[in-house]
Amino acid sequence: MGIDMDEGALGDLRRFDTTTGTWSVLAADNAPKPRSFHAMASAPTRGAAGTLYIFGGCLPGHRRESDLHEYDIATKVWRQLPTTTTAR
Repeated sequence: MGIDMDEGALGDLRRFDTTTGTWSVLAADNAPKPRSFHAMASAPTRGAAGTLYIFGGCLPGHRRESDLHEYDIATKVWRQLPTTTTAR
């Protein structure tokens, strides 16, 4: 069912250095499960490097998630945020 895009779940986080034009892998504590088809956004933080947010996606076995995680760029730590399954 659906369109098979041969997409696999990935669990890496990379940083692009605009000065050198190179990518590097960021090691991170407590990273979310590898996934594909998720949404990600960034938000600036006053006086700090900022925060990344990742929402949902597909886990291996085509299991869909609706979890929310935040990544503190300065400390390189992931934290799962509370979510609800209650419809409004």
